[in-house]
Amino acid sequence: MDNIFSANILIWDQVSSIRSRLRAIFEKLNISVYEASNSTEVFNIMDELNNNLDAVIMDIENDIEMGFEVLAKIKRINPQIPIIILTANSKRHIFTRGIIEGASDYILKPFEDDVLRARVLAHLRKRHDQAADNETVNEATTDAVNEVLLDIRGYLHAEFKKADKGKYDVTVMMCTYFLPVKVFTSQLEKSYLSLSDYIYSGIKSVVWDTDIFVKYGSQAFIGIFPFCDSASRLTLTHKLEEKFAVLKAENTSLAKFHLAFSAVSFPSESVDAQGVLTILSDGMKKSIDAIKAGEISDGS
Repeated sequence: MDNIFSANILIWDQVSSIRSRLRAIFEKLNISVYEASNSTEVFNIMDELNNNLDAVIMDIENDIEMGFEVLAKIKRINPQIPIIILTANSKRHIFTRGIIEGASDYILKPFEDDVLRARVLAHLRKRHDQAADNETVNEATTDAVNEVLLDIRGYLHAEFKKADKGKYDVTVMMCTYFLPVKVFTSQLEKSYLSLSDYIYSGIKSVVWDTDIFVKYGSQAFIGIFPFCDSASRLTLTHKLEEKFAVLKAENTSLAKFHLAFSAVSFPSESVDAQGVLTILSDGMKKSIDAIKAGEISDGS
C-alpha cells in the first residue's frame, strides 16, 4: 500500500507482541508509531509530542476502568483525536460505554491485519481531510458505511446469533436528517454537525436506555433493537417521526429538514451481519430520493 500522508499513531497495549504486530502493519506507510505498555507511558509520549497525535489504538481489557479513564483523559486533552479500542471484550455494556466515552472505533480481537489497517487509515484520512479543510462532501448517507464509528458488524453478528438462538426478532434501523438539496457541500456538513447533538439526544429519548442507538457518520444514526418485530418496528418509526416533528417545532433551524428511515428485522428478513449495513444504506438512499421527489411524506 502506498504512503498517503505523514501521521503519528500511539499504540497502548500491555502485550509486546501485539504492539510489534501493529507496528509492522503501519511501518511500510509514512506513519510514525509510538508504543506504550502502561498509562504513564501514554501521557509521557503525548507530552513529548505536544499532543501531536493523529490516532490512538488502545486495549482496555486488562483494566477496563483504567482504560476508560485514560480514554476520557485523552479526549479532554485532544477532543479531535480518533481513539480505536482494540479488545477481546465484546460485552454489550463495554461497547456502549466506549461510545459514551468518545471512542471512534471498536475492533475485536482476534483481528485481520488488512481490516484493521483499512479501518485505522479511514480515520486518519478523515482527520487529514478535516485539517486540510479541502474536502467537498458528496451525498452523506450513501457514504455512511465508510464512516462507521464502531464495529457495528461485529456487534450485529453477536446480536443476530442470540436472536436466532432465542427465537426472537432484532431490528436494525438507520435514520438520517437532511435538507433536500442537490449539492452537499462542506458548509452544509458543518450545519449538520451543529445540529447533530440536539437531534441525537432528542431522538434517543424515545428509545429504551438498554437499546443501542449511536451516531453513524455526520448526520445519521444506527439503532439496534432486540425483541422488535416488523409491527413493533412500525410503531417505533412513528414515535421517532413524532419526536422529530416536536424538535422541528422547538428549533426553527430544523424547519426545512426531513427525517428518513431504513430498517430490517432478523431473522424475519433474510439478512446477515456482514451485509446489513449495505442494505440499510441502499434503502436509505431510496427513501431520501423518494422524499426529495415528493413521492412520499416524511411524517413531519
